[in-house]
Amino acid sequence: SRLKELPVNPSVVVLYGELGGVVHGRLLLTVLHQLLDHLVTSDGNLRATAYDQFHNISRAHGVPVRDLISRYKSELYPFLVEKISSQPEFVEDVSTALLDVESSKFLETSLPYTLPRLVFNSAKDIIRQIATRIEKDIGRMLIDNITQVMCFVVLSLASASEDREQIRRAIDYLCKKIAQSNFRQLISVCHGNLMLELVLRLGLRPSACLPWRDWEGDSEDLEDEEEDEDEEEEEEDTELVYKGRSRVSTREVEKDKPTSVGSPVKLAMEIVAAAINNKHPPFNQEGNLTTLDPNKLASVISAAELADFLKTSFLGIMDHISPTLQNRSRGLSEKKRVLVSLGRLLPLLGPHLNALRPKVLATLQLVPIYCPQLQVEACHVWTVFIRNLEVQHIGPILSQIVVDLAPYLSVSLEDPVAQQCSIKVVRIFRYLFVKNKDVL
Repeated sequence: SRLKELPVNPSVVVLYGELGGVVHGRLLLTVLHQLLDHLVTSDGNLRATAYDQFHNISRAHGVPVRDLISRYKSELYPFLVEKISSQPEFVEDVSTALLDVESSKFLETSLPYTLPRLVFNSAKDIIRQIATRIEKDIGRMLIDNITQVMCFVVLSLASASEDREQIRRAIDYLCKKIAQSNFRQLISVCHGNLMLELVLRLGLRPSACLPWRDWEGDSEDLEDEEEDEDEEEEEEDTELVYKGRSRVSTREVEKDKPTSVGSPVKLAMEIVAAAINNKHPPFNQEGNLTTLDPNKLASVISAAELADFLKTSFLGIMDHISPTLQNRSRGLSEKKRVLVSLGRLLPLLGPHLNALRPKVLATLQLVPIYCPQLQVEACHVWTVFIRNLEVQHIGPILSQIVVDLAPYLSVSLEDPVAQQCSIKVVRIFRYLFVKNKDVL
C-alpha cells in the first residue's frame, strides 16, 4: 500500500523497476500492478519509462515480459480487460508491446481469468464489447468458460464476506444468458471439472483460496502442515532422534496431523454435491437456491454424503494430480500445491478411502522419482493416508508401505529435511507396529 502513496514521476517508476528485479511473490505483483497503472497515464514520458521497467524486470528474472505478467494472470488480466471501455488503446498497446499477441487473441485467451469477475461484478457492457471484439456470442463465451465462472460463484457463495445481492445478480445473469437454465443445471454441466478446481484450492491458505487471488509461482499462498495433537505422541517428548552426538527432540520438528479443510472451499464442495444430489433444500423444485446464507447452506450435506459424492470424482481428480507430479515442466510450487491438496482431500473420503488405497499408493510413489524436493510434504500425506485408513485394511498393503517409506529414513541426519522425514516415518511405523500391533 505504501508503494501507491509515492508521488508519480519517472524516477519513482525507475525505482519500481529496480525493486521488481529483486522481489518475488505478492510484492512483485504489487510492482507489476503499479507499472500497469502508469501505462494508463496521459504522460508519454511516464508510459515510456514504465515500458522500459517491464523489460528491465523481465531481464532480471530471466523470463519474457509476457511470462512475467502471466504468473499473476488471475489478478492482472482483469485489470487490463476492464480498461477496454474507457481506454481501448491501452489494451491494444499492452497486448502487442508486452504480451506479444493481438488484442483480440488476448481478450479470448484471457477469458478464464477475466470473465468470472466480470460476471460477478455485472460488467455487462464490457462483456458485450469483448464478445463483439472476438466475434463470439455471449452465451457461447459463458459456456466455454463455465467451470471457471461457476468456481468463482460458488466460492463467493461460500464466503460469508461476499455481498449476497451481488451473488444473486451474477446467478440471475448466468441463468438468463445460458439457455434460460437454473443454477443446479449450471453446476451439473461442469461438476466434474468444478470439483477438480475446488480440490486444488484445498492446498491454499484460506486467505488465498478465493478465485480472485492468484497462486501461480507464489509459494507463500500454500498451506502449511498443522501440528499433531496426538496425545500419545505428546506424552513421548522424551523420545529423541539422534544426529551424531547431538539429539533433536521430536517437539522441535513440525508434527503430523491429518489436515483440516478451509471452510469456504469445503462449503463450496458441499453446494456442488447438493446440486448433483438434487437436495431440497437448498435447491427448490425449479433448481434454484432457496437461500444464499452460508450459515444455512453449511448444514445441507452430511460428511457421509460429501464422501459419497467425492468418491465418484476421485479417479478424475487423481488423473490430474498424478500427471502433474510426473510432468517435469511443471513448477515445484504447482506440484506442492497438488500434493498438499491431496492430503486435505483424503480425510473427506471417509470409509471410501479404503477401496481407493491402490490409487493413492501409486501416486505417492511418484514423489521420490519426479519431485524429491517434496519429501516432507509427501511424508505428511503418507501420515494422513495411513491414519485415515481403517486399520484392518492396512494389512494387505503393509509390506508395500514399509518398502515405500524406507527410503525416507536417513542414517545420517545432517540435513533438516532428512530429520523431518525420518521423524515422520518413525511416527508412522510406531503407529503401525506399536499402537496397532495386535490388529496388524
